[in-house]
Amino acid sequence: MKDLTEIRGQIDEIDRRIVELFEQRMELTDQVAAYKIATGKAVFDPERERQKLDAVAALAHSDFNSRGIREWFSCLMDISKERQYRLLEQSGVRADGGDTKACTGGEN
Repeated sequence: MKDLTEIRGQIDEIDRRIVELFEQRMELTDQVAAYKIATGKAVFDPERERQKLDAVAALAHSDFNSRGIREWFSCLMDISKERQYRLLEQSGVRADGGDTKACTGGEN
C-alpha cells in the first residue's frame, strides 16, 4: 500500500498536468472565437455539444466515471463558451452569453 503522502503527490502531479491541458484548451478556445468572429458563426452549437459529451462519456470505463466525465466536460464547455462570448464582445460583436450555465464558479 502506498503512503498517503505519495498518493497525494501523484494527485498533485495529475492536477498540474490538468491545469496545463486546460490552459492549452483555452488557447484553442481563443482560436475558435477568432474563427467565429471572422465567419459570424454562433458560439453555441447544441448538436455539436451533445455529440462531444456523448463521445467523451463513452471513453470512460465505468458508469460512474462516464457520468462524471459528462458533467466535467459540460462545465468545461461552459467555461469555453463564456470565454468565446467575452472575446466576441471585446471585438465589438454583439453576443448573447445566455447559453452558459452557472458551473464556472467564478465571476461573470
